[in-house]
Amino acid sequence: MFPGSFVGIRVPDSATGQVGYPYTFYERRIELGSEPLGDTGFGPHVIRTGRTHVVNERMKEAIEAFGSKLLGPVAELPRSQLMVPLRVGSEVRGLIQLSNVFREHAYGEGEVRLLETLAASMSAALENARLFDETQRLLKETEARNAELAAVSYTHLDVYKRQARPSRAARRAEAGKPRCRPSSSSPWVAHWRAESIQTQPAPIAENAPWRSSGPARPRRRPA
Repeated sequence: MFPGSFVGIRVPDSATGQVGYPYTFYERRIELGSEPLGDTGFGPHVIRTGRTHVVNERMKEAIEAFGSKLLGPVAELPRSQLMVPLRVGSEVRGLIQLSNVFREHAYGEGEVRLLETLAASMSAALENARLFDETQRLLKETEARNAELAAVSYTHLDVYKRQARPSRAARRAEAGKPRCRPSSSSPWVAHWRAESIQTQPAPIAENAPWRSSGPARPRRRPA
C-alpha cells in the first residue's frame, strides 16, 4: 500500500511514562524496546496534541526544530514522513508512522486521508480488544469471588448442621429414656378430669316432665 516506506506503531503508557513499539517494519520486522516518552520529537508532539503531522521536505531542519532522532537500526534520513494519532474519543492511544527514504512529497492529501481512515479503524479494533480483555479479567475475578463466597457459606452451613444435630451418644440416651406419663396429681390433669365430669350427661330422672303420668294405653292389634 505504501511501498518503500518505514512503517511503525507506537503506544504510550501513561502509568509508566514509557512508549512501546509493538510493530516496526523496514524491509524486515524490527524489534524495538520501550523507552521514555520524552518531551521532544515528532512522536511525543503527535501524542500530546492528537494531530496529524506531515513533513514532505527539509527533513533535516524539521528534525532539528523538533529535537527528533532516528529509530533503531534505520540510519538513513527519511525524506518524507507522516504520523497519524490513534484516537479513542478524546484520548490518544498511540500513533501510526510512515517514513519514505527515497523522495520528498511522498504523502499528499490522499495518503493522509487513507492513513487517517486506517487509524480510525485500528483504534476501534484496539479498543474492542482492550474492552474484551477487561471483560474477561472482570469475569474471572467475579467467578473467583463467587467461589470463595460459596466455600465460606458451605463451611458455615456445615458447622451449623453439626451444632444443631445431636450426637450419637445423645440420641442413644434419648432413645433409652422411658416415656413419662403425667402424674394424677398434676394440676392440669385434675382440671381435665373436672371438666370431663362437668360435661358428662346427667341421668334421666324417673319423674321427668316429659314422661306420661297416666296408665299406659293398650296397643291396638290388627283385625
